[in-house]
Amino acid sequence: MRVVSVPLSLRVATSMLALSVPLVALELIIHARQPWWNLPYTSLQGWGVGVGIVCALLAYWTLAMKRWALPLMASIAVIWCCVSLTLTIRSENIALGFFTLFISMFWIGVYFWLDRELDRSFLNSRKTWYQGLPEPIAGLLCDVPSAAQHLRVSRIDQDGAFVFSKYADKIENLGQVTELVFNYRNRQIRCMGKPVSILDGEVGFGFQFQHVSVDAKKNLGDFIEVLRGEGHVP
Repeated sequence: MRVVSVPLSLRVATSMLALSVPLVALELIIHARQPWWNLPYTSLQGWGVGVGIVCALLAYWTLAMKRWALPLMASIAVIWCCVSLTLTIRSENIALGFFTLFISMFWIGVYFWLDRELDRSFLNSRKTWYQGLPEPIAGLLCDVPSAAQHLRVSRIDQDGAFVFSKYADKIENLGQVTELVFNYRNRQIRCMGKPVSILDGEVGFGFQFQHVSVDAKKNLGDFIEVLRGEGHVP
C-alpha cells in the first residue's frame, strides 16, 4: 500500500507530533526549578533536537502509511511518561506530576487520533498479509466509467471507499477526480472520488469522496445505511 495524496485530516493529526518539542523543553524547565537566567539551556537544546528528529521520522513513516509507526510511537510515549513519573516521585515535584498527567493525556489523544485517521476507508483496505486481495462486500459493485471496469468494494463510508479488481487486474485510466458508480441490488449511487492510496500492483485504490453536495450526501448516507442494516458496514 502506498499513498499518492495525503488527506488533510491526516496531515493535521500528524502535525501534532511537532508539539512534543516544546513539551519536552517545558518538562525540563519544570524539573529544573531554576530562574530563567539559570536554566539548563544546553540540555534544552540537546533534548529538543533529539525529540524533534524522532518525531520527524515518526511523522514521515506515518504519512508514508507505515502502520508499524503507530505502535512505535506508543512505545516511545509510554517510556516518556514512565520517565516523567519516575522524576516526579524522586524530586517530589508537584508541578511535574501535573505535567506528567497532561503529557499522558496528550499522547493518548494523539495515538487515538492517528489510529482513527489511518483506519479511514480510503487508507485501509483491511487486507491481511496472507490475502492477495481484500475481502469484498457481498453484492456491492463499483463501476468506473473511465477505467471501463467493474470493481469490488472492500470498504465504504460517507468519506470514501476502497475498490479493487476482482481478478487482480491493473486499474488504469484514473484521473485526478474519478466518477464512481456503486451498485447494490436495486440501488445505485454516484460519487466523485480522488485517488488517495494504491494497493500493490495498482489492483486497488482508496478513493476519498470529493464535491459531495447536500443531496448527494443524504443519498450516500441512505445507501450506506442499507449496507449497515445488512451487516456489511460497521
